[in-house]
Amino acid sequence: VERSQKENKLLIAFSHYPMLDFLNGTVEDEQKLLGNTFFVRRSPHPDVGRILTDSGLKLHFSGHLHINSTAQLTTDSSFLINVQVPSLVAYPPAFKVIEFGNETMLRIETVCLDSHATDPIL
Repeated sequence: VERSQKENKLLIAFSHYPMLDFLNGTVEDEQKLLGNTFFVRRSPHPDVGRILTDSGLKLHFSGHLHINSTAQLTTDSSFLINVQVPSLVAYPPAFKVIEFGNETMLRIETVCLDSHATDPIL
């Protein structure tokens, strides 16, 4: 993070697991209603997001859950956006397209393939 800031570059992190709550603050509600579900067990501890946000990381992409979700954490000193990337092998199939603009602009598009015919043999 420090090196990217010194060189005035945008650092984008990628990892398998999300760094922010992909259920947008509803983990406790899901746990109360449905129990210890897969999503509850895979939700990162809030400290993970705070530590990364305070480090200066701004943008993180994650997979694992194959869902389309975006979460943001803002602290007094910074912010972090976690883009949860969907999958072509999940339903509905989708993928992300990232377009870089100027130094402060980034466009992330989700392309859904749910309107395409499926193979009846599958």
